[in-house]
This record gives sequence, structure tokens and C-alpha cells, in this order.
Amino acid sequence: MPPPPGGMPPPPGGGYVGYQPYGAPQNNGIIDIGSMFSWAFKKFSQNPVPMILLAVPVVLVGIIQYFVSNVITDAIVDNCTTEDILNGRSCGSSFASGILANVLVGLIFGIITYILYVGVYRAALKVTRGEVPDFSHLTSTENLGAYIVTSIVVGLCVVVGFALCILPGIVAAMFLSFAPMASLDTGAGVGDAFKRSIEIAKKNIGPIIVIAIALFVINLLAGLTLGLLYLVTLPIQALLVANAYRQGCGEVLAP
Repeated sequence: MPPPPGGMPPPPGGGYVGYQPYGAPQNNGIIDIGSMFSWAFKKFSQNPVPMILLAVPVVLVGIIQYFVSNVITDAIVDNCTTEDILNGRSCGSSFASGILANVLVGLIFGIITYILYVGVYRAALKVTRGEVPDFSHLTSTENLGAYIVTSIVVGLCVVVGFALCILPGIVAAMFLSFAPMASLDTGAGVGDAFKRSIEIAKKNIGPIIVIAIALFVINLLAGLTLGLLYLVTLPIQALLVANAYRQGCGEVLAP
């Protein structure tokens, strides 16, 4: 690159004065909802194939979980016949065992799904920096340990909050929502990830509520299509959250 007029060399980073690489500080950390949605849809339309491929394992695991749960439920129903009911024999133990089995199945598949979803999240974070998403993001172990630990702690905080009283659980979910993303992005430990997430949330209560409602509606619509629409909605959700996280950190987004 030739130097600007006057013989001054270009500043580090390959640009002129005012150049900011993606991820550099840009604003005061306020999330712009309008630009977030338009950016997410634009980026998905630019990279549909790799983003959908990254979502395929997540959807497949969800389908397998659905059939496994149905098998368990059918087994319970088969063990509790009409004759048992007419003769007054209780099926309570069968139902209790079935509920416990379904809870364990949900927990196991939930953990698997959450780990697989890392690939979609990681790809979304790369897109915010102007990189092209790739299927290798699913198998990458970059910052995986920090992400898993932070996610577990966030989950425990939310569960305990809902168990004590619903409101603390809602507050925990809102203020810690970006902590796993922070760990995946920078490798931050639980404490630093919590701090960053809380700082973002304090400035963006309204946008976070809007995001939560939008994600709920998106998931509801996807569920009505037997989960197939998740191939599209999961990447879009990840792009929305990654965009919000990057804006909340006050960093530059790839256009």
C-alpha cells in the first residue's frame, strides 16, 4: 500500500488514520437492535451452507432424543394396561421411573447438544470478525474448556435462582447470558466472563429482553416444523447473540 500524501507511512493494521480492525473498541457498548437483526440475516444469507452444516449435528441429536423419549414413554404405557387401571392397581411407580428416565435422557442429550452448539457459536463469533465460517469450527477445541465450565456455572446459577424464587433465576439468566460467549471468544475464566456479561447487561436491559422474546418466537416457529427449521434458526440465533455480544463489548463488527 503506498503511503498517503506527504510521505506519512500507513498506520499499523494496513489502513489509514481512523482504521479499526474488527473486534477493536468502537462504541459505548449499547446494542442496536435494528442493525443486529439486519446484520444477522445478511450474514446468514452470505454463508448459508457452512452455517446450516454446523447446525445439522445439533438437529440430529434433537431428533434422536425425541425418538428415545418416545420409546421410554411407550414402554411405560405398555406396562400400565387398561386392566391395571380397571382393577385399581396403581401405575405410579412406572410413571415415576419413566419421568426419571426422561429427565436423565434430557440431561445427557442436553449436554451433547450444548457441546455441539459450540461450533455454531464459534462460527458466529468468527463471522463478526470478518472470517468465513467453516465446519472445522465444530471440531476445534479453542477455548472449549472455559466455555463448558462457564456454561455449567451459569446453568447452576439460573437453576438455583429459579428454585429459590423465580425472579432471581430470571435476573441470573439476563445478567449472565453473555458469559459463555465471553469464555468461548477470549478463553476468559468464570469470574472474568461473569464480569463482562454483567457489564453488557447493565447497559442493555431493554435490548436483552427484546432478544429473549425474539429467540423464544424463533424457537416456537421452528418447533412447529418438527424441528427442521432449526437448521436455519440455530445459525441465525447464534449470529444474533454474537452480534449483540460484540456490540455490548463496544467492538467493531465486520460489515
